[in-house]
Amino acid sequence: MSKRNQIIKATKESKALKALRIIAGLGIRKLAQKMNYSPTRVHQFEAGREDITDAYIQIFLEATGFNYKDWSTRLGDNKCEFNLRDQCLELLREIEESKLDLVYALLKNLK
Repeated sequence: MSKRNQIIKATKESKALKALRIIAGLGIRKLAQKMNYSPTRVHQFEAGREDITDAYIQIFLEATGFNYKDWSTRLGDNKCEFNLRDQCLELLREIEESKLDLVYALLKNLK
């Protein structure tokens, strides 16, 4: 066990992970399977035994069906902790196919 795993730092992020997992109706094992992580590692993130990275949060949100807005709301932040590019990419993933041509033309002109 690494030294970091021996230290428990329960943060608002680690508490948010657990709360969102429960809201999604997933157990640790089922979530771990969806994320391609071990159940032990998922538990370590939730218990505050592992530093939570942006990459982990992104994988977690995809597996649970939540988005960055849900994450930010759960943390009690009015602002999202992620950079603007990530937020834009998330919006692009959600946009209707029929509107992509318009968005593409706009982005191309802004280049």
